Amino acid sequence: MNEKEIEEILELHNKNFLDKKRYEEIVSMYKNPNYLIFSIYEEELVGYIIIHDSFDCYELFEIAVKEKFRNKGYAQQLLYNIPDDKNTFLEVSEKNIAAIKLYEKIGFEKISIRKKYYLDGSNALIMKK
Repeated sequence: MNEKEIEEILELHNKNFLDKKRYEEIVSMYKNPNYLIFSIYEEELVGYIIIHDSFDCYELFEIAVKEKFRNKGYAQQLLYNIPDDKNTFLEVSEKNIAAIKLYEKIGFEKISIRKKYYLDGSNALIMKK
């Protein structure tokens, strides 16, 4: 991953998530062998996924697709990069209906709720595959 790719991932993250990241945080994750980062390019960054490889499971750390590329199958394509040799967990805002439907479509199931988890006060659904 080069500097331009890291900057594009950072920009997309900061447009889509309330918690703003710094360049160094993305670089740190990239250098850490416990994080897997995959991206899709179509002459520009389309989207990316960051997966944390824990001892006994994977955690979908984050996934983002540029707005103009949404509803074209890119998020699903990114999700197929998650290895299937152990369970995967994720947290998603209960307000993010499109993401929840996508996760359910590829086999994730709701297992719990974290009340007022996000910065905007919304609840997080915990899902497992």
